[in-house]
Amino acid sequence: MKKISCTILLVLCIIVSGNVKAKAGYLAGDEALGGFSYLMQCAYENKVPTGLYGDWYYRAYHRFHYEIPLDEESRAILERIVEAEATGGNVSQKMNVASCVLARVQSTDWPDTVKDVVFQVTSGTYQFTPLKDGRYYTVTITDATKEAVENVAKSGLTHSCLWFCSKGSYDNKDENGEYTSWHRRHLKYAFYDEEHVYFY
Repeated sequence: MKKISCTILLVLCIIVSGNVKAKAGYLAGDEALGGFSYLMQCAYENKVPTGLYGDWYYRAYHRFHYEIPLDEESRAILERIVEAEATGGNVSQKMNVASCVLARVQSTDWPDTVKDVVFQVTSGTYQFTPLKDGRYYTVTITDATKEAVENVAKSGLTHSCLWFCSKGSYDNKDENGEYTSWHRRHLKYAFYDEEHVYFY
């Protein structure tokens, strides 16, 4: 059972209703009222907010809950999926991948453990490509990956996004010039790094 901080949600409600300047700019009028109602609903339903409000929640949560406990098995699985998804990447890129996995663990809409998130199968398909193509089992864990996982475990997530894809797949088009990326067509863009594009 995932514990949602109702105190943090209520503080965010006050911030939104007070029209405080946020990362995305000012929230005013109907938008502020909608945000207030949404956060109150999350508190009532014991759900983690998503999108902009999810970012606010995670920033506030990790101000007071820095360390993310990882047992030996969870750390090993997280390191392996990060290595497979961000092979050759820098520490920052790998921290972003690790944060996506752990954001799912912390979300009420996804499994509760690193193992269950990484090995989740939906409609017969693995959520993470390295499980499907077998790279997960063949990578060698590098020091950069170990550092990235340790940084996220000790200092908190770098973001609250629940999805990511490679830049190549994000920009891929068919013969008619239409984008083929499911992520591009169905999710809300958040940011990108050197290798991946992240979504809410």
